[in-house]
Amino acid sequence: DSKKMIIVLGAEGKNELEKNIYTYNENNLLIESFLKKDGTEYISKYEYGPENKTKSKTDFVNGNKISYTEYMTDKKIVHLFEYGKEVGVIEEET
Repeated sequence: DSKKMIIVLGAEGKNELEKNIYTYNENNLLIESFLKKDGTEYISKYEYGPENKTKSKTDFVNGNKISYTEYMTDKKIVHLFEYGKEVGVIEEET
């Protein structure tokens, strides 16, 4: 796996305003993105299926899962979570 890091510094380069870390697999596909901004951590994890097509994405805020997105051929299904429990499902055509 390879990683790419981007850090945004404040005035005079003293404080870290934002930190991004992108992790790629051996096929150079993004498997995890990490963002820390204003004391909050956002993480997205990606899974791929045949032909390197995005299969799913799971989003976390401060370690809590907030959504799980399934990518189908003609639509995506977004599962919304609150405190670890599924609270809704949204289906969108792509």
